[in-house]
Amino acid sequence: MTFVCSSRIAVVAVTLLGLAHAHASADKTALLVSGTATPHHRELAASTIEAIARDVGAPVAKASFSAKEATTIAGCVTALQAWNCVASVIRGRGLEQVAIVSLVNDTSPDSSPMVVITEQIIVMNLDTAISAQRFCVRCTDDVLVNVTSELTRTMFQDIAVRSGRTVVTINSTPRGARLVFDGNSIGATDRSFSTFPGKHTVELELDGYRRESRSVEAVLDKTSVLSVTMRPLNAPPGSSTDGHRDAQPSHASPLAPKLAMGAGALAVVAGVVVLAFGEKSVTAPKGTEQRRQYYDTTVPGIVLVVGGVAAGVGGYLWWRHTRSTVAPVVVPIPGGATVGLTKVF
Repeated sequence: MTFVCSSRIAVVAVTLLGLAHAHASADKTALLVSGTATPHHRELAASTIEAIARDVGAPVAKASFSAKEATTIAGCVTALQAWNCVASVIRGRGLEQVAIVSLVNDTSPDSSPMVVITEQIIVMNLDTAISAQRFCVRCTDDVLVNVTSELTRTMFQDIAVRSGRTVVTINSTPRGARLVFDGNSIGATDRSFSTFPGKHTVELELDGYRRESRSVEAVLDKTSVLSVTMRPLNAPPGSSTDGHRDAQPSHASPLAPKLAMGAGALAVVAGVVVLAFGEKSVTAPKGTEQRRQYYDTTVPGIVLVVGGVAAGVGGYLWWRHTRSTVAPVVVPIPGGATVGLTKVF
């Protein structure tokens, strides 16, 4: 590939460190855009990369290289120690990586016009060149922008992964679940690996267990940990996973047990009053009229007192155990009630 520096070639310096070297200062990466494509296509590709750099928070600055320097840089992409190769050219400029983008006119297999887009980035910390290529068939402006954007973001992500500064750890209980990360199978849990910052999808599969889907946010210079508890196939729906308890049903209002205690107290009072007004059978003296009717309130009075005590005690136990798995139970029986507790096992 030949790079010629002239007024028709777009040569700019871009900071690409939003994903790869966020800790460094601005203007640390040079980007050379050249090739046989039209000046419009080359300029559009350059502005697209500039927009992506701006989108990730990396400013863009102007710079220039001579034709000889551009040719030397282009030849370094195939060197075993690519960074050492370009160091003599960029020494003193404070650069940490050099990106070279080539747009070449070509034809597709069906003879349609096509632009071949090749990106190569030489990274100081990796001392190697990372390369990728895309094809823009019937390359209208919108297609060129989309293809260049996808290619450039992929390159930035690749650099971030290779830098090893963003790590994700995926654990599962039990271990050995098949791990699919961003749609790619990468082995089995437990596993730690490098990725690029941002949100990622995680899918876990294990024989005899339900398939689990999660997301994890990867952060630059940090290790993000995701732990998943696999659910057996016969586990009831809504069973807890990942150490989180299932949502518990709301507890009964404390008003109900208080009403039960109040009703019990009233029943006891009423029972005492009824007993106080009770009458017993009395044999009248000879010569006096025997009373034919009298009010015996002993049984209803005792029922009210016993029932009131049972309701009051039951209401109190209910109130005390509102937030536990233990609940009171009151079973009416002839002449009173039985108070007990029930527990769910």
